[in-house]
Amino acid sequence: MNSSIKATAAELRAQDAAFKGSEKSINNMRSTYDTLSRQSKNYQAQLQKQRERYDENSKAVERLNKSETASQEEINRATKLQANAASQYNRTAAAAAQNENRMAALRKEIALQSDGWTKVSNGASKFASVTEKTSSKLTSFGSTMTRAVTAPIAIGFVAAAKSAIDFNSQIQAMGPLLTNGGAITAKYRAQLDQLASASKKWSVEYGISTAAINDGMSEMIKRGYIAAQTLGAMPAVLNAAKASGDDFNDVMHVSTSVLEQFGLKTESTTGMLKNTSRVTDALTYIANATAAGFQDMGEAMTYVGPSAHAAGISLEETAAAIGIMSNKGIEGSVAGTALRGALTRLLKPSKQNIEGFSELGISVADFKKGTLTLPEILDKIKNNTKGWTDQQRVLQ
Repeated sequence: MNSSIKATAAELRAQDAAFKGSEKSINNMRSTYDTLSRQSKNYQAQLQKQRERYDENSKAVERLNKSETASQEEINRATKLQANAASQYNRTAAAAAQNENRMAALRKEIALQSDGWTKVSNGASKFASVTEKTSSKLTSFGSTMTRAVTAPIAIGFVAAAKSAIDFNSQIQAMGPLLTNGGAITAKYRAQLDQLASASKKWSVEYGISTAAINDGMSEMIKRGYIAAQTLGAMPAVLNAAKASGDDFNDVMHVSTSVLEQFGLKTESTTGMLKNTSRVTDALTYIANATAAGFQDMGEAMTYVGPSAHAAGISLEETAAAIGIMSNKGIEGSVAGTALRGALTRLLKPSKQNIEGFSELGISVADFKKGTLTLPEILDKIKNNTKGWTDQQRVLQ
């Protein structure tokens, strides 16, 4: 189901790219609407399965709580699985709602394009002959045309003016964020102009509204990013949202958080572009190659990112580990907590931990020195537990 959802999302991105810059047509919109409809069915099927999983986990928790022999560890594990199942269901429900909203907007646009007067206004070159043919149907040409054509145009100008005001308000609101409430000097006005120009350019390039882009830039500045850092980070985030099919806000929040967790935030625009691209490339690859989405990885990274960075484990290795765990049904906070626990046992091992690692051929000292990597540890565990049963591995 995950593969089907990702494939349909990729199809939608391809359609958006194909139709971008071309005149809207009923056929184009209907084609996109059909794809959205298939995606809606995918989401509904996914929701049904996730609901079943949540119900199963809830029953398991209930059974364990009533059991007199169940350990607290078993109850905690089952409760975490229940919480993880609920989180997955909620994320899919949010994506399904977003898909439905887009379908509703498209239905409205198709209805408008199908309307006779809309067709008339699109065929401006044939306006004279069309009005001549339809004039017999009008009780009063002057008053009806004023109501049917002039009024919508006036409304359009008002909407355009409001949109411009909203855009400028969003940009100006970034001023106090950049200055920490100080005076907005010529230096900061120039930065605001740069941000405004970039927002308009990116909106056309990536098909994301300027309102969403401006919100994203504001969020970055609130996190302590200067204008140069924001301008450097945004293109990579926008590219990742387009490539992965994940929500722009999810991609932005996760990417900026991971940048800081792994100490990749720099002062320069070029440095931010390079490091943000590194983050988004790694996360996009994992999002497309495994069951983990951006939101899953962001949630997991919240728990394990700082520990992984402190242990000298790269962003790419950490993301890969989260992706592999997600394929086994261990996602989000559960994956992050589990991975952090393993790293903590390696960084601050008890005597028992050291003995256990030694039996598996793992040197804690080598790991601390950075000469033993996480993939090498996993290889040692795999090779040194050949022939073991699952029960033996769990006990070890």
